Amino acid sequence: GDYYFMDEMGAYKKLTVCKVDSILEAKKKNDAVNKTNRQLSATNITYLKKVIDYCESNDKNVFLVRSPQYDKFTGIINELAFDSIRKKEFASIPFLDFNKFELNKEDYADLEHLNFKGASKFSKWFDNYFKNNLSLK
Repeated sequence: GDYYFMDEMGAYKKLTVCKVDSILEAKKKNDAVNKTNRQLSATNITYLKKVIDYCESNDKNVFLVRSPQYDKFTGIINELAFDSIRKKEFASIPFLDFNKFELNKEDYADLEHLNFKGASKFSKWFDNYFKNNLSLK
């Protein structure tokens, strides 16, 4: 595909935009997109298993974390499949679900990604969450 890699791997690209309104407006005009199931990727699941196996073989604790998504994100249509795969393939891995973490519309770059404002708010909260939940460590 046409992938963009930043000049240095691991660099942080600060998202300063908030395109939520324009995306929602476009979705109203093309309602068929809202009702289409997204194809599930067996390749991604395979590689997630490999990453988890690698981490565990190196005595690392693994957690699956779902970050906040805007409440009108249409990818949630696959929630039943997501939950089924998670329970079947990754039942032993703790799952920290912050999908419904409360943020403002202005904290999102788009329906699936936080911009720098939302990322800052969530990161600070998440850091505090871990510090206060030592059992997770």
